[in-house]
Amino acid sequence: MRNKHVVVIPYPAQGHVIPLMEAARCFTSNGLKVTFVNTEFTHKQVMSAWSDQQDGENDLMQIVCITDGLEPGDNREDLGKLTETMSRVGPNKLEELIEGINKVDDEKIKCIIADYCMGWVIRVAQKMGIRQATFCPSSAAVLALTMSVQKLMDDEVIDSNGVPLKDQMVQLSTTMPSMDPANFAWACTGDPVRNQIIFDIMILDGKEAADVGIQW
Repeated sequence: MRNKHVVVIPYPAQGHVIPLMEAARCFTSNGLKVTFVNTEFTHKQVMSAWSDQQDGENDLMQIVCITDGLEPGDNREDLGKLTETMSRVGPNKLEELIEGINKVDDEKIKCIIADYCMGWVIRVAQKMGIRQATFCPSSAAVLALTMSVQKLMDDEVIDSNGVPLKDQMVQLSTTMPSMDPANFAWACTGDPVRNQIIFDIMILDGKEAADVGIQW
């Protein structure tokens, strides 16, 4: 029986790569073939830590990379800049990668599993006619916050740019602790430009992820 082939793509940050790598290992242990796509920068770090041991699980996983669009000396902790360049150059690079794999691999790619904050990956999959799924490596609180952006705007807790309008605690659910809007994920970087970029990504990509269906 041939193995189904899926692509897994995390956001290039430690708290995203590791959970999706663990998910990918679960996929291979259940017989799925996985192509795990990192950025070039992350790829070097992952491969330096990757075990040389080749077992049945590793035989089903290949780790590849695409550019993140930044120059070698650029600061990859600048999440706003990193995300903007990836969103701009990533779609073409990912499409080229998938086309190249499908030309030489007997098992064509059947599904792309993307980090929930990588909406451009979903758009590539839709363009290429490949099934899509999204995976949320973040906490349930961050996911709930992302899914609540529209309600927060409707309730005038934040404006259309994500800027907090009220200096008061809010509670997204009766089962969750109250949250300070000033500490929302997109509002606490200390840089208004970076705040805006992260907010735009969360609201746009979060909606796309919800439309596709999130696994957490």
